[in-house]
Formats: sequence, structure tokens, C-alpha cells
Amino acid sequence: KELLKNTVISILRNLQKNKLKSSEFISYFHWLCDENDVESIKQLLTFFKKDKNYIYTLLRDVEQKSKFTALQAAVKKNSIELVEFLLTWIKTDEQRQEFLMVKDNDGVTLLMVASQNSNVQMAKLILNKLKANKQLLLDMIFNEDDDGDTSVSVEIAKQKSNVVSVLSDYAKSEEINKAILIAAIKHDKRSFIENTIVKMKPSHLSWVLHSKKFSGGDNALAVLLSKGYLKHAKSFMQSIDVQDEQSVANLVRFNNYRGENVFHAAAKSRNIECCKTIVGITQYFQGLKNEL
Repeated sequence: KELLKNTVISILRNLQKNKLKSSEFISYFHWLCDENDVESIKQLLTFFKKDKNYIYTLLRDVEQKSKFTALQAAVKKNSIELVEFLLTWIKTDEQRQEFLMVKDNDGVTLLMVASQNSNVQMAKLILNKLKANKQLLLDMIFNEDDDGDTSVSVEIAKQKSNVVSVLSDYAKSEEINKAILIAAIKHDKRSFIENTIVKMKPSHLSWVLHSKKFSGGDNALAVLLSKGYLKHAKSFMQSIDVQDEQSVANLVRFNNYRGENVFHAAAKSRNIECCKTIVGITQYFQGLKNEL
């Protein structure tokens, strides 16, 4: 490795003679990133310091084998020092959009990778770089990959919350709690459901109830009922005004992609109490009870 570096440095020192272009060293740059060799990267840049845009050419390039940019690869490898160095060159909103909001072929963002690795230091580096632009910051936190997962849900799915625990420093806690609850229900992480649902206001539970984030077109209540999680299902039902016919009708007439309603979901649990609880929602409206 040292021989290779010394050979390349020798070539770089004779650029006027060999007339090689800066683009010839992009693969070398990616190799240095893979080696996490920040000092050699700095050295490479000094030879092309007249080209102020060279670093951005390097940051923009997608390595052919991995299909990652240098920044994506560094985050994936938990290379803190390299990420810190590369981030120093990102200064404008345009650069934040281009280099930080990048996604891989599966729609995975830099923050999602940090969350998958439960790397709080890496997550903070990324988030702190976005703090100057509130909208980009929120987009990063709540962005979804091709499977509908966010930086919150990819960590919750692994039964961890190291990165999730610091996100409330960057976004409103109620928005983070909504994301945590959706992720916990989606990935069946009961302890997270238990700990999060008690922190939420009825209006926020109502928002989660009507969100379209669950597979098969189910809502949060249907998922919880089908698993027999009656205690948590009741928390959602408390957010519904049982004397408001439209609110009850919306619940009764909900159907997933298979045409199933919340009573079907309750029946799947084989828990008679789940079924009784759902029927109880329609106590003031006989027509809706019959419809259910």
C-alpha cells in the first residue's frame, strides 16, 4: 500500500511532464477513502489546489463497484474522521442538497445508514451539517426508503434507539414520537409501543391512527387488534369521539386492501375482548353497529 501511495505521489509531482488530468486520480481517491486515509486525501487535493471544484468532482463521483459516493461509503464504514473531513467542504444549501440528501439504489439515506449502525456520533455529524436548513433537516429525519422505512424505523426494527434518542434535539418531540410509534407497530416492537403511546396526546394518536404507513393498507388499530394488543388498541380508541357519528363511521367503514375492516382484525386475534371493544365503539349508532 505504501509503495502504491509513493508511486502515485511521484506521478503527481510530475504533472507538468506527464500531463495527466485530475480526473485520472478519481479511482485513487476512492481507494484512499476505502483505506480511511485522510492525510493522503489532503495530499492529493494539494496537487490540484488551483482547481477549486476538484473536491466536488470527487464527492460527486459514484464508485463503479460499490455504487456509492465517497461520503456514502464512509458513513457505511463508520469512518468518523473521513466523514468529518469530507463534510468541511459542504457549505451551501445547494451542496447540502446534493451531497447529504443522496440516496442509494434502495432509497437509503446517510442518516438511515447511521441509524442502522446505531452510530450516534455519525448521526450527529450529518444532522449538525443540516441544521442551517430546517427543511432539509426534517426531510433527512423523515425521509422514506423504498420500503417505506425512515431513519427512525430502521433502528427501531433492530430493537435499538441510540440514534432515535437524539433526534428530538433536531425535531419536535411529538413528531419523533409519531415516527417511533408507527415504526414500533410496523415492526412489532411491543416495548417501544408501550413506552411511546403513553407520551402521546389523543390528537397525535388520531394522526397515527389515520396514517397510511402499514402494509396491506391496514391502519394502526387494525394491526394492534390483529395481534391481540388490546391495551394499546384501547389507547387509540380513546382518541375517537364515540358520540360523533362521522368519527365512528370513519372507523367502521375503514377497509384495508383485502376489503377487511377493524372487526376482521379483532377476530384474527381470537380474543373475544378485542371484538367486544370494537363493537362497543358503535354503542350510540345502531346502524353503524349493524354495518360493522
